[in-house]
Amino acid sequence: MTLPLFPETSPELNRAFGAPGRVAFRAGKNGLPLLVLANRQASAEISLRGAQVLSYRPAGQPPVLWMSNAAVCEPGEPLNSGVPLSWPWFSTAEDPALPDHGFAFTSMWQLRSVEYGEDSSTAVFTLQDDETTRRLWPHAFRLTLRATVGASLALELATENPGDETLAIRQGFHTYFRVGNIEKTTLRGLENTPFYNKALRVMAPPSPDPITVREEIDRVYFPTTAACVLEDHGLGRRIVIEKSGSKSTVVWNPWEEKTRRMRGFEARDFRNFLCVETTNTREDVVLLPPRGSCALAATITSEMRV
Repeated sequence: MTLPLFPETSPELNRAFGAPGRVAFRAGKNGLPLLVLANRQASAEISLRGAQVLSYRPAGQPPVLWMSNAAVCEPGEPLNSGVPLSWPWFSTAEDPALPDHGFAFTSMWQLRSVEYGEDSSTAVFTLQDDETTRRLWPHAFRLTLRATVGASLALELATENPGDETLAIRQGFHTYFRVGNIEKTTLRGLENTPFYNKALRVMAPPSPDPITVREEIDRVYFPTTAACVLEDHGLGRRIVIEKSGSKSTVVWNPWEEKTRRMRGFEARDFRNFLCVETTNTREDVVLLPPRGSCALAATITSEMRV
């Protein structure tokens, strides 16, 4: 008999929070506990590990978020799909022994509340420091993730500093957007913004042109508070990504050669996603004073183009 890798919590959660046709819990791959929300406007699945939105599907549309068929779902392993939460650092840490993108998206979060109506559903999750997190990052903290599912997907990640020292944090919504064909995709909103080219490790001058992808792209645009518009000509839709609490935006696609070497991806996956990430990274660091708080927010709205 094969036991699930995650604790079986669906019956208890369904008794506490479930609502027929609106709110339900199920065991995903390897027993990963998933919250399912549904209303007239959209449906979504959110993993209790990482408070990670894995799917968001507006009514009458294809899924907005992307997940590989080869996605790895094991304790301690990042699940590179949907909207992973990077926190309290983004990308690599100063100590190479620490995990990339922090520990928030591999930690089990607590579900605090679920509200639902005909057109909107909201789930609230929390995570705070414990013995495990303090071995990786020796600070007190409290995180709250509020996810609202409706005509748009709205995410807010709030950080509270209950301690007596200032915290320096970098963070992000590492969002994987599903596209019909990466070569038929255009990203607007970052024109004339300087960027750091992580693939080449150089600063690059701003360009007046929208972004198209024909090779590996890994860029940090800064400073920018602008909304981005993803024109997906392959699927015939337009996705608007608005944000607050962020002055940097990351755009990433590993392209073919790197995708072949990455765990949790199939060789041709690069053709069907683009990461457009709402972040605080590099120079865009957040300094959180004692008893201070901050919030990072993103709103994703998708519409089909007839």
